[in-house]
Amino acid sequence: MKRIILALSILTVILAGCKKHDNQGDASSGDGVIGTWQSVAVLNDIGNGKTPWRDLPAKDRTLIYLYANGTAKGLNDYKSYTLEDEGRIIFTKADNSKISLIYTLANNKEMIMTQGACIEACLIRYIKVK
Repeated sequence: MKRIILALSILTVILAGCKKHDNQGDASSGDGVIGTWQSVAVLNDIGNGKTPWRDLPAKDRTLIYLYANGTAKGLNDYKSYTLEDEGRIIFTKADNSKISLIYTLANNKEMIMTQGACIEACLIRYIKVK
C-alpha cells in the first residue's frame, strides 16, 4: 500500500509541475501532442521515490508519430489516438482495443507519458523532433 501511495504521489508531483496551458492541444487543431516524438529517457521507480531518470542509448530510442487527423505510428499495433481530457491520451488498435495513458507537455517540446499499467512509477520522456 505504501508503494502505491508513493507512486501516486510521484505522479501527482510530476503532473502538478506543469502549467495548465502546457497541456493544451487536440488531435484536430494541429498543436500540442501533434508531431514526431523521440523517446530519450525512462523512469522505472522501485517504490522508494529515489530512482533517477535513465537516459536511453541512441540504439534504444524510438520515434512515435502523432498526426492531426488522429493517426498514430510507431506504437506497436496502435493506429490512432484521441485526447480524452486534459492529460489523458487513448491509443486504439485496429481491433478497437485501447490503452489509456497519462501525459504531460512542457512548452510543446517535451512530453512525459506513463508506460501503461504499472504498480510503481514508470514513465517515458519524449522530445519533439518535428
